[in-house]
Amino acid sequence: MENENEPTLTTVVLTAAEKMYQSHLKNVAKYQKKNGLKMKEKQTRYLAKMKDEPERYDEFLKKRRDYYKDVLKPRKEQVIETLRENRPSTLVI
Repeated sequence: MENENEPTLTTVVLTAAEKMYQSHLKNVAKYQKKNGLKMKEKQTRYLAKMKDEPERYDEFLKKRRDYYKDVLKPRKEQVIETLRENRPSTLVI
């Protein structure tokens, strides 16, 4: 029997396919970092092609606005709030 006071460790066992996929993701990230200029050109072509399709581009812009509104802005506000809380008071009496 396990002792109730001992912390239990759970290990995640990945299948061979999952390991290969994780390795692939790491390799893609390395490639993108190493070839920044090539990735920038690819993104530019992608956006130019998307702008030719108004419905698709409008959907893309809507997703970007929603992501900013739902994720980035609250995160930024939270960081600002924590900085304000941790800032020493400048009022000296």
